[in-house]
Amino acid sequence: MKMYTAIFLIAFFAVSAVSANDPCENPGQLKADVEHCDRFFQCTEDGWKSIQCPPKTLFNPKIFVCDWAKNVKCAKKVYGGVKLSLEPCDNVGDLKPDSKYCNRFYQCTNDGWASLQCQPPTVFNPEILRCDWEKNVDCKNK
Repeated sequence: MKMYTAIFLIAFFAVSAVSANDPCENPGQLKADVEHCDRFFQCTEDGWKSIQCPPKTLFNPKIFVCDWAKNVKCAKKVYGGVKLSLEPCDNVGDLKPDSKYCNRFYQCTNDGWASLQCQPPTVFNPEILRCDWEKNVDCKNK
């Protein structure tokens, strides 16, 4: 049992210690993508290959598999193209406006507030909590 634990620890530190620019020397080796929670890198003969996890899963660097999002910490990273913050929230699905930009807003997720952006030419309307035409929103101070 001690030998398996030692092998696991060696593999863990070997994977977590490399960066995206490091040469790929052990085909099959996995490492987390430090920017995107739903992606990871696999060492191939051609170098590091970026792989997307299946929908509703994130790469779990503790066990080196795509896992349910509830089992993975994803703070301050991008998940599905969305930047997450460390600020906690209570009601998943709640929306709030961004304090600086009219075209941005936040949605509460299991991992905290996610920053989202309205599609041009719309901006976030805090009165109806959705993207709306700019003429319907007071954006003078933003």
